[in-house]
Amino acid sequence: MNLNNYFLTRATIIGEVLDDDGSPAKLERADISVVIDDFVNHIPNASDPVPFPATLCFLEPDPATGEYKGVNANQTSSGRFVLFRARNDLGTGTGMGEVRIPGFPVGALDVSSGSIGFVHIKRGESTGLPERPRTFERDVYHFFKDRTCSAVCHRPPNGIGYMTAPARPGPNGRTYPADWSASVDAVFDNLTKPFDTDCALGDMMAARVCRAMPTASLLYQKPGGLVYHAGLNLGTKDDMIVTILRWIEDGVILR
Repeated sequence: MNLNNYFLTRATIIGEVLDDDGSPAKLERADISVVIDDFVNHIPNASDPVPFPATLCFLEPDPATGEYKGVNANQTSSGRFVLFRARNDLGTGTGMGEVRIPGFPVGALDVSSGSIGFVHIKRGESTGLPERPRTFERDVYHFFKDRTCSAVCHRPPNGIGYMTAPARPGPNGRTYPADWSASVDAVFDNLTKPFDTDCALGDMMAARVCRAMPTASLLYQKPGGLVYHAGLNLGTKDDMIVTILRWIEDGVILR
């Protein structure tokens, strides 16, 4: 049989996750965790430092065969995943537990070492877990590249958005330019600093990100088509604009 020892001492979890209309759910790898007897298995997991820690991949349909194959990716729209080497606090795969995904009901588990546990989760069948807060690094920053903001308009030295948007003054002589091409931390600072509660007044007091009144944020209003913008005018229903507003409402979290 020559099975690797970690398959015999831990559990494997296979899940199918559906949206409330029955379609496969869009999932993110970092959102999925498997709990066995209070030990949380997720990717990555600093609490699981032994060789061959728990790992998760998605199951994607293979058009050539009509079967599913494992894919090492950060996102999926197939709604299917497999987590290998799930463990409890003692390092074995035996115990009661659950699969947790923000926004979905939990999936109950009762597994043993060397076994395979299956969960079927559908949004809306019972009370779901709270949605996770959106973060700038994970949910917003990529849009600047995806929509070419960081390559064209808001890129120094001659991007039109970079040149025409005034740099916001901060303490100690520091300024925050309209540069969306820099690192995650630098762009976060350029958008959010200095902190200003008067931004809710609008007009000349408008801020790029206004925590006091998220819909007053220039980052929402300009590309959302609510005020004049020389660049993108996407409308407030666009994924980028919806995500930006949600991120601000969730508390302007960096990561």
